[in-house]
Amino acid sequence: MNKNPQQATSAAAAAERWRRADLARDAQAAGPHELSKLAAELGMPTTTLRRYARVAREFPEAVRSRVGTLTFSHFEAATGAEGALSLVQRAATERWSVQRVRAECRTVSANQARTAASNDPIDEALRYIESIQGRHRPGISAQELGRDGLIVELARVALIILRAETISSGKPDVA
Repeated sequence: MNKNPQQATSAAAAAERWRRADLARDAQAAGPHELSKLAAELGMPTTTLRRYARVAREFPEAVRSRVGTLTFSHFEAATGAEGALSLVQRAATERWSVQRVRAECRTVSANQARTAASNDPIDEALRYIESIQGRHRPGISAQELGRDGLIVELARVALIILRAETISSGKPDVA
């Protein structure tokens, strides 16, 4: 396949980013001061090389070569995401932009946060209590609820108060 001059320049720039990422990865592995030395040698910020090294560690050459149609930026966007390898494979297959990879990573992260929140003991107790209360008609009096109904309602209110206190204090739930 013949590349136009712009594609050739872009491919060379991508190859250079990967070369620097691999050098940064190797420098980090060599010792604590090696990355700083490399940064001075290349005239690049250490923070940039640290980020490059992370990408190179997460996506070694064997992985990169299987999804060769993606740019360094695609891999960088997926670095650290849950299921990063499957994300870049989908990105290559479906020809995602870098922005799409970032959006998919945010979606995965949000789903993980929802899953973690759904495992919260207070939330689970509240869902259980609300499921029990679903058997009762809303807006009925305390006398109509009866003893068990009142206990369930008090437990629900106590959990809501506990949740509010833990949120306002910034402390993790104790439940």
